[in-house]
Amino acid sequence: MRENGTYFVALIIVVLAALAAAQLLLAALVIWLAECFGSIVTPCLVVGIFMALLGFVVYKVSLQKIMRDMHERTEAIYEVANLIRKAVEWSIGVIFRNPKREER
Repeated sequence: MRENGTYFVALIIVVLAALAAAQLLLAALVIWLAECFGSIVTPCLVVGIFMALLGFVVYKVSLQKIMRDMHERTEAIYEVANLIRKAVEWSIGVIFRNPKREER
């Protein structure tokens, strides 16, 4: 159990270092493009639009099917939970019904 925790911490550190490296790379790209264009606004727009398009492509290519499958699974879980709730309510009604009410 202790070894799994060590691997998990190492994995978190690697992921955080990769995210920091990606942020530094993007900042360096924006600064370099700012030197080329002579303005900071244009490179920010170019890099921002590129990253938005990259995120959209990644979503469409790999994540859309996964998200659809997750949605279908949660719908199935919701339907089963709803059926269980109705069964429990029905059984409680059968067990605890008042016989005097039925005579009326």
